[in-house]
Amino acid sequence: MREGQGKEVLPDGTVYEGQFVAGQKRGKGVLTWPDGESYYDGEWRNDKFQGKGKLKWEDGRTYIGSFHNDNLDGKGTMFCPDGRKYHGDWSMDKMHGFGTYSWPDGRVYEGHWRNNNTHGTGKFTEADDSVE
Repeated sequence: MREGQGKEVLPDGTVYEGQFVAGQKRGKGVLTWPDGESYYDGEWRNDKFQGKGKLKWEDGRTYIGSFHNDNLDGKGTMFCPDGRKYHGDWSMDKMHGFGTYSWPDGRVYEGHWRNNNTHGTGKFTEADDSVE
């Protein structure tokens, strides 16, 4: 049974380096996928992303924040390579709760979200600072 600091290499080339407790990934660790760009660096529990961490995808998106059972869940920020950014609440990998979404041209929506869609009250500010 794996225990303490170690390294696991899977047949597909995925590599985990970090802590193990009772044979499971638990504590701090880094998982790197074979594409060489994607990785998760953060806290683990029961072989799942759990707690605080950073997840980067091959397409350049990066999420920094809270995770629960491998899902973006809690408070966090998603950065997109084109300059878009969302900072706020997440639930089951979706923008859900209160958050701020900004575009590189200066537009900003601040308000409530449900399942990745604006929902309820919020404020949309155009790039020229006019408010809808």
